Amino acid sequence: MTERYSLGEYDLAFFEDNQKEQYILGNFLIPKLINLFNPKTFLDVGCGAAGHVDIWTQHNVKGYGIEGSMAAKDLSPTSVNGNILYADLRDKLDAPVFDDIDLLQSFEVAEHIETEFADIYIHNMVIHNPKYIVMTAAGLHQFGTFHVNCQKKEYWVDRITQSNYNIREDLENKILSWGRPSECPRWWPENLMVFSREQ
Repeated sequence: MTERYSLGEYDLAFFEDNQKEQYILGNFLIPKLINLFNPKTFLDVGCGAAGHVDIWTQHNVKGYGIEGSMAAKDLSPTSVNGNILYADLRDKLDAPVFDDIDLLQSFEVAEHIETEFADIYIHNMVIHNPKYIVMTAAGLHQFGTFHVNCQKKEYWVDRITQSNYNIREDLENKILSWGRPSECPRWWPENLMVFSREQ
């Protein structure tokens, strides 16, 4: 059995930096994702201090989040109050926490989940039965805090497509065509994967 590292290792300074990054990326990306997917509901799995949930809410999309570290809660904007579940993504959910999710996002979270719990992390996403999943995961040898499971994209694609989802390279290419402003994180869009639920 893998000994889990403590989520308490993610401190306030970590989430302050992450929150700045969320607003930079979110303000560029989210309006474009809204035009592409036209979602009514959104779930961010591993949402940190919920900056992206806040931006989706500002655009009149009902936003929810799941986050493992309570250290992020103090930085979360008041707009997301009541819409964030604080739960360790390494613990298997028995049922969806939020219903009727159109678009699920999980950005740079997967690499923080030990290999032994990777399938539980995927379960905790797909149990919400979203129409679309847009995610990124750190590639091999990508530096970062508690990067314990950096993998090639195929590692995640193989697992998610076993859960009645299709990889959507057409949608990936559309998103990639938007480019990346210099202020956006360097891992965007290198680590992008997009999936749609099988009908």
